[in-house]
Amino acid sequence: MAKFLVIVESPAKSKTITKILGRDYRVLASYGHVMDLPKSKLGVDVANGFKVEYEVSKEKANVVKDLKKAAELAEKIFLCSDGDREGEAIAANLADLINDRSKIVRATFNEITEKAVKAAIANPRGINSNLVDSQQARRVLDRIVGYKISPILWDKIKRGISAGRVQSVAVRIIVEREREILAFKPQEYWSIAGRFFDQKNTISANLRLVDSSKVVSSAEEVEKSETNKSFLRIKDKGSADLFVGTIKAKQQYIVSNTETKEVKTSAYPPFHTSSLQMASANRLGFDAKRTMQIAQSLYEGVDMGSGPIGLITYMRTDSFNIAKEAQDECLALVQQKYGQNFVPEKRNFYKSKAGAQRAHECIRPTHVDLTPEDAKGKLPQEAHRLYTIIWQRFVASQMSPAVYDATSVEIQSEGDKPIFTFRATGRKTKFAGWTAVYQSEDDEENTLPPITSGTKVKIQDVSPDQHMTQPPPRYTDASLVKTLEKEGIGRPSTYASIIQTIQDRKYVEKAGHGGKAPFKATDLGMTVTDSLIQGFPKIMDLGFTRDMEKDLDDIEEGTKKYIDILSSFYKPFEESLKEAKKKMTSTKGGEPTNVDCPKCQTKLIKLLGSFGYFLKCPTEGCGHSQNPDGSTLKSQREETSLICDKCGGKIVKATGRFGPYYCCEHYHDKKCDFTMKMGKKGLPQRKLKAESTDIKCDKCKAPMVIRVASRKKQPNAFLSCSKFPKCRESKPLPDELKKEGDQMLCKYSEIRKKDQKDAEKLQTD
Repeated sequence: MAKFLVIVESPAKSKTITKILGRDYRVLASYGHVMDLPKSKLGVDVANGFKVEYEVSKEKANVVKDLKKAAELAEKIFLCSDGDREGEAIAANLADLINDRSKIVRATFNEITEKAVKAAIANPRGINSNLVDSQQARRVLDRIVGYKISPILWDKIKRGISAGRVQSVAVRIIVEREREILAFKPQEYWSIAGRFFDQKNTISANLRLVDSSKVVSSAEEVEKSETNKSFLRIKDKGSADLFVGTIKAKQQYIVSNTETKEVKTSAYPPFHTSSLQMASANRLGFDAKRTMQIAQSLYEGVDMGSGPIGLITYMRTDSFNIAKEAQDECLALVQQKYGQNFVPEKRNFYKSKAGAQRAHECIRPTHVDLTPEDAKGKLPQEAHRLYTIIWQRFVASQMSPAVYDATSVEIQSEGDKPIFTFRATGRKTKFAGWTAVYQSEDDEENTLPPITSGTKVKIQDVSPDQHMTQPPPRYTDASLVKTLEKEGIGRPSTYASIIQTIQDRKYVEKAGHGGKAPFKATDLGMTVTDSLIQGFPKIMDLGFTRDMEKDLDDIEEGTKKYIDILSSFYKPFEESLKEAKKKMTSTKGGEPTNVDCPKCQTKLIKLLGSFGYFLKCPTEGCGHSQNPDGSTLKSQREETSLICDKCGGKIVKATGRFGPYYCCEHYHDKKCDFTMKMGKKGLPQRKLKAESTDIKCDKCKAPMVIRVASRKKQPNAFLSCSKFPKCRESKPLPDELKKEGDQMLCKYSEIRKKDQKDAEKLQTD
């Protein structure tokens, strides 16, 4: 019987820690938060010092029961949830539930390695009440804002929508960018490039000066040229052609100036949460949520052949701190692998922003000697790609600066005015430094030919090029995280959940998949944002949200009190609720238009639906509706010649919240539940229902199901968590389920034959 009980957040982490601590320790998981505010009511007693009413969630009842039972048998209990606000709150809730403070201690670690875990167990501490208060203040604020504002939105716009203290501000950022794009008017400008040669060399350069006026060469300079007369903007083709003719007419050109200087660039700091999410989106194409899921698995432990080991430090941090031992190991590896020249003269240190979590480290490999090459084949592909950039970024952060020779050349016309000055720039790597490991984002080289001042050159060719100023780009995962961090909206642990929440609520949508796909504000997102700005300008103000995050940090630091922050927030908020109920504009009744109904000639009204705005006839019994541009609504159905497998009704093509699909004509009347997804080239593809099993998921304890991997040329059956995609645990079928797997493959073959017949029929029609 184990003497000690260790409680962590996730079962994946428990496996790794069990291996480290041995038989005397029993490691169990709480599966995240075990208590929360009730779903059916506010759960906060505002009049009584914002006292909270926590309850054990139904899905965690059995988990809590098992933890209490194990706690009764243990001599000592180590609460080892994560060391941030959320983890501290989990520990506090567990301590309240176990209710035996004499046996309970708190232990935290930044990495799941033998040294770190054993050190934490040997040096436990108490629960940090400031961290708990900070988390509780955040939770109460979010509950009050969501619980009080959402009913007003239901009354003014539509039922089922909601507001969030931080999420609504994130939506506002995207909405405002969308409106910038819609209002943008492109402006034309032209650049001119020249090609020059002497007896030995040819060089290309861009026109930069006409006499003393600077030629506009970027969108930023277009804006400056509106007010600054020292800028010359070539506005159209006619003007560009006149310049080209004059430039060609000049026969004499000379290299007026050449300059080469040594430039050093220092390494990027190691990753923290936001910079990891940005780099992962830009370099790997992972969105913020996927990045954090993979990073979590690397932190909790991966089986590398001899059992699970944690491969990176804690992934929710805004600190650049590095443990001295880790820095020593990294510098030793740099010297051994790359040479003494790559070891900096003085150690590289990076300053964390004010208010950063000082107790945390940056995100780094726990075993720097485990290179990406060594890990290849032992990690899943996505995990290996993420581990690679974490390893590269950390190692590079401890290396010498890169050294370049930066060269600029100016070529000038001789003779009468106007004097044309062309400029070319180049860069050549002199010493790779840290870029030998982690490539810089502006590492392109452009080597200029050797040419000296005073050299006479001839013009070989002149080419004008048209440019149009572009609207600001839509936000991606990377740029949105960067903006949230810059504006102080949310914290490292919340960026991924903020981005996911605003998509789930249909306030924004992605034009594609992955981390590089841009976000576009939906009609619903724009309407809700406008209403919230009208009714709650303070809540929607970026500065107010930023200051509130600072207040939560101050509670964590112990410089401000929980009740004081909430009291100062609630009184003006209560007044704004009363005002909003009176003044906020309602969109429920629809907005009149000048468009005639094609059926009864009544003027249509503009309403907000599931897919954005649409026009509807207000005449009772008419029922006509259409898109604002006159096209057919997405919600309307298109008949096909296919027959339903279940009831023999007709199959129709419809559009739902996840896009187009096929279904029985009786599906929307709830008389038949047959549906098919939209396969390749818009053809119907039947779903293969997963087969349930009695096996539990190792990660979340949900039932495992048998699925068929259909993307491969040779389909195969495997075990998958029934909560996919929330839980992505999967593994091969055990021998006792091979028969069921073969039956699934037979079903898969049969439905694909039906799909082929349907496809042929549709193509014939």
